[in-house]
Amino acid sequence: MRSSLSKSIITFFAFMELMTMKVNAFSSTCQSRTSLVVCNAGYVPDGLTPQQWANMKLEEKRNNSSKEYGRLGPKGFTSRSLQSFQEDLDKGKVDHLMPVMNAKFLIEEGVIQPEDVPYMQRGGSWDNSDVKNAEKKEWNSIDKKFKEKEQQFRLDSVDWTGKKTRSGPTEPTKAATARAKATASIKGNKEHPKNIFFGWF
Repeated sequence: MRSSLSKSIITFFAFMELMTMKVNAFSSTCQSRTSLVVCNAGYVPDGLTPQQWANMKLEEKRNNSSKEYGRLGPKGFTSRSLQSFQEDLDKGKVDHLMPVMNAKFLIEEGVIQPEDVPYMQRGGSWDNSDVKNAEKKEWNSIDKKFKEKEQQFRLDSVDWTGKKTRSGPTEPTKAATARAKATASIKGNKEHPKNIFFGWF
């Protein structure tokens, strides 16, 4: 009985030793080593050299410097106020602008001049100041006031972050106080009846 028990114990331990050897055979014996790689090149898109990427960023910065992203209104052209346009339209100085089909081809053929293309279509200014040797359109007083207001109000004047100083509500003016007193005297100072629960209490 004891011999059979000792045999089974020996068999069990031998089996466990064999399994441990098999597991160790599949495990990696090399020690893990952490390596630190420092990249000083920065981001460069695939297919470009660092010099090409730097030139592309420089060209993009140069192109964006003249676009005035902080300016209000449309940025592809310089427009005027609707009031000034309507007054000049009533006087017969200007006409409605309609898009010109095949404008580039017609300009190359000499059929039309660049200033004949509406300023919104060519991405210019309403007074033709963007076209060389073109007759400049006259500014009226409304155009000058519109330009001054446009320069005064920029996006940086808006408190987007909420960090600028604020003022609370102002005191009521004398006119508002007098109007409230007059309204009260007309209506009378009668006390309103108190709310009664179902007319019982």
